[in-house]
Amino acid sequence: MTGSAAPAAATKDIKSVLDTKPLKFKIQTKGASYVAQIHTDRASYDRANNATRTSSSDSVNSSESK
Repeated sequence: MTGSAAPAAATKDIKSVLDTKPLKFKIQTKGASYVAQIHTDRASYDRANNATRTSSSDSVNSSESK
């Protein structure tokens, strides 16, 4: 195997990887911990959230919230 040959997984570009799943990382500080996700665009963010969302008190009918 030559030194210039890349493995099959390394030939994917970042957009195609992020289209399938978001990049998740965790930031820890002394007093808090934060989780962040990076998506390619708003549509992929919505697909990921709608696929995992089961219920939400924020999602109510506008006629019910009067």
